[in-house]
Order: sequence, then structure tokens, then C-alpha cells
Amino acid sequence: MIEMKRYHCEECGYFWELSAKHKFPDTCPKCKGHLIHRAVGDRRFSRKARPKVRWSFPVAARR
Repeated sequence: MIEMKRYHCEECGYFWELSAKHKFPDTCPKCKGHLIHRAVGDRRFSRKARPKVRWSFPVAARR
């Protein structure tokens, strides 16, 4: 099975898929726009996966 990547054009809202072998597209195939991003559901990880806690252990000075 070939891995497919989904892309989204911000200008016209068009979604399309390309195989993983192809490079990142330069333009949208529908409107020839340049505002192209990977589709949100296509990411392999969550952007909010990192914890927001800055220190993992309590510091005596921060009481």
C-alpha cells in the first residue's frame, strides 16, 4: 500500500492527496494558489503533545 499525504489550499479550500514519493507541491492544482499546507488530520503527531509544565520537579526557591 502506498502512503498518501493530504494537502489543503488556504485560498480556495481544495483538499487533495499525493503519494509520499512526491515533493511538497508548489501550487494548488485547482486555483494555482501558493498558500498550501498539510491537512490537519494527516499529521502523525499532535502539536499539543508537549507538556506545558516548565519544570518537572519542585524547586525550594519557588515555594
